Amino acid sequence: MWSYTSRVSALALVVAALACSDRPPGTAPEAPPGAPAAPTASATTSPELLARSLALALGDPAFRAHVKAELDRSPFREHKLPFQRFLAAGPGGGEALATMARRTGVATADLAREADRAIPLEMYLPVPEHRRRWTGDANVLVATAIADHDVPVAFDVQGNRHLLDPERPPTTPVIAVVPVETDFSTKPSPLIACLEYCGGGEGGVSPPPPSPGLYMTKAHFVDDFEGWLKGSPEFEVHILGQKEQTDSLTDYQCAGEKQPAPYYFDQNDLD
Repeated sequence: MWSYTSRVSALALVVAALACSDRPPGTAPEAPPGAPAAPTASATTSPELLARSLALALGDPAFRAHVKAELDRSPFREHKLPFQRFLAAGPGGGEALATMARRTGVATADLAREADRAIPLEMYLPVPEHRRRWTGDANVLVATAIADHDVPVAFDVQGNRHLLDPERPPTTPVIAVVPVETDFSTKPSPLIACLEYCGGGEGGVSPPPPSPGLYMTKAHFVDDFEGWLKGSPEFEVHILGQKEQTDSLTDYQCAGEKQPAPYYFDQNDLD
């Protein structure tokens, strides 16, 4: 949950562009010493080259089976994988990268440089129906887009380029290679995973009883303001209030999927 998520401020009742880990509203962001510069034009166009290389590599049945298995075993929400880490993984180091380079017809070192200078990326099948239906066959596309609602650029396993509808996914399963929204630094809590996928009650794990307090018991949003290539919208709830004696607002509390109990809150649909 980072740049392309939908959030709502509980006091202002507006969609807010901040995440639980963001700086408080009204505070100007400061770049720490030695922070990397903003992505250059070449860095933002690298995802298209990398997406095409991945699509060409998926023409290899063994590589498709490997990708399918890695996606299936991912413990992160929507079975996401950190793309650059995936490229460098393997017993010999960089096996996926080497396969992509070979199928694309470029030197492995050149493709590695493109991956290194690209913005951090993640890969997954953002459409739930696609995740259920794709068996690891060659009927698959690899698509990428930088900003939300950009026209996704997709490639088939022959390397042919296609432009997709940014509002409606195609029937063909799509693997997205998009800017990172997920915190891959820690694995999801098994309890949270069970609460999300198993459900509570009989046969599942019930959440602990709530503490006394003020609770939101229903939420409805008219839109998620997010294209299908970005997956679930991942709403958060923020409590904003006056910052000391100034005219600025500060973020007093956030409820979201990365927050510990009792502020864990994971809403990925409009209701």
